[in-house]
Amino acid sequence: MKETEVAWAAGFFEGEGSLTICFSYEFHGQVSASQKVREPLDKLVKLFGGRVHLRKRDSCYIWQLASKKALPFLKKVYPYIVSPLRRQEISVYTVFYSTTDHYTRNALLDWWEQRK
Repeated sequence: MKETEVAWAAGFFEGEGSLTICFSYEFHGQVSASQKVREPLDKLVKLFGGRVHLRKRDSCYIWQLASKKALPFLKKVYPYIVSPLRRQEISVYTVFYSTTDHYTRNALLDWWEQRK
């Protein structure tokens, strides 16, 4: 993979992407990006994996990488991310999926919910 592709992916993700961590029956996180045009999302799949699906209610394509599968992507793009909040979100997501300690995960979830 070329560094220009990684830099492109980082810029695309920073502008169009999102990170989520939540708890329902178990901890769950995901990285996603959405577009009306599918081609940029297909490029992300080719570079980093994941899947693209069509959200019918607004005819928008969504690229998703779930849970630990997102870690290689996040580690690759991190050096190119400019936003301090997005960098912090990536750091928290990485720690969240690198630990099994319940108390650490709860503390991270509390931060996640209060970050905005």
